[in-house]
Parts: sequence; C-alpha cells; structure tokens
Amino acid sequence: MSSGMFLAPGSEPVVARLEDLAQGGGSQRYPQQMRSAYEVFEFAGPGKGGAGGVYVENARVGLMSLPAGFHYPLHSHPSPEVYVVVSGTGTWESSQAVPYELSPVTFIYHPPFAAHAVRVGPDAPLVVVYVWWGERSVIETDAELL
Repeated sequence: MSSGMFLAPGSEPVVARLEDLAQGGGSQRYPQQMRSAYEVFEFAGPGKGGAGGVYVENARVGLMSLPAGFHYPLHSHPSPEVYVVVSGTGTWESSQAVPYELSPVTFIYHPPFAAHAVRVGPDAPLVVVYVWWGERSVIETDAELL
C-alpha cells in the first residue's frame, strides 16, 4: 500500500502509511477466525486524530482488503454505508436486490440495516473504500452477522 494525505477542515494535513493504521478485520462481533482473514485500515472517524488518521465526529472512512475467494457473509449494521471498489472483482449480494458484479470504481450504497454480503473473485483481493455516517452512537455500533 502507498501512503496518502487526508485533510480535516481547519487542521494540518495528516500523512500516514496505511500499514500504520491497520486494525485487523472489522466488527468485534465477528468470529476471530473471520476477522483474521482480512484487513481494515480505518483512517478517519471519531477515534482518530494526529498520526492515527483524521478525527471526524459523524463518519468512519477506511480501506478494506478481502482476500481472493473470500466470502464476507450476510451482515447488517445501523449505519448507511457506501463501498467504492478500488481493485479486484467480486459479487455483492443483498436481501433487497439482485446480485451485482463488482469491479474497479463500482459504487454500492446500502441503507441502514440492509442485509448484504460480498463474494470475492478467485484471482485477486477485493479492495474497497467504505464510508459509514450518522450519529456517533450509530457509527460506533459494529456490524452483526445474520
């Protein structure tokens, strides 16, 4: 991964290597075996600041890398979410829509509590930027497997 610059309004630029922001796999509600299979680099949110990323009160923004062939099972969370695919391929699945093929620059939005899953293609990791937003209590509530 390369370094990047993230600027919060009214503050100094923050430059960080994504490797330095690694937090392991997502939700603490997920089994450890699942969480250890992929990586999340969250670089903006209420718990960030200084060299650890950019403080943002009502949003969480990060990069998620899912390994080739990985199935991220059906889950939901109270925050709305946007994915933008950076690299790789896969299939996005939802209880509210037909499956959709993912490729670089695909944009996916799911509303609060929408059940969704991702199947990563067999040839390369799927890397997405994700954004959650809402009241702090909402964005700090982890996803739950269904």
